[in-house]
Amino acid sequence: DGAALVTAAAMRLSRSYLCVQGPPGSGKTYAGAQAILALVRSGQRVGITAHSHAAILNLMRSALQLLAREGVSARAVKIGGDKLATERLRKTLQTMAEPKG
Repeated sequence: DGAALVTAAAMRLSRSYLCVQGPPGSGKTYAGAQAILALVRSGQRVGITAHSHAAILNLMRSALQLLAREGVSARAVKIGGDKLATERLRKTLQTMAEPKG
C-alpha cells in the first residue's frame, strides 16, 4: 500500500527529505500522516512544506488527529500564513486538547 511505502521510505532517511506528489484523492495526506506517526514515534522531528498553506494545515490536522488517536503526544508549530489559516489550526488543536466525554 502507498502509505506503507511512504512510511518505509521516510524511516530510511537520515537528515534528508522525502517528496510526495500525486493527484487529488491519491492518498498523500493519509500516507503523510502515517509517515509522521512513525517518525514521531521514533523520536524524529518532522517538517512539512507544500504548495499552499491549506495543504500544510490539512496534513498537520490529519497527522495531529492520528497522533492523538494513537496516544502519541507531539508539539506542532505553523509559521507563516494568513490569520484565517492560523485560527483554523488553533481551533483544531484546542478541540483535540478538550477532554473526551
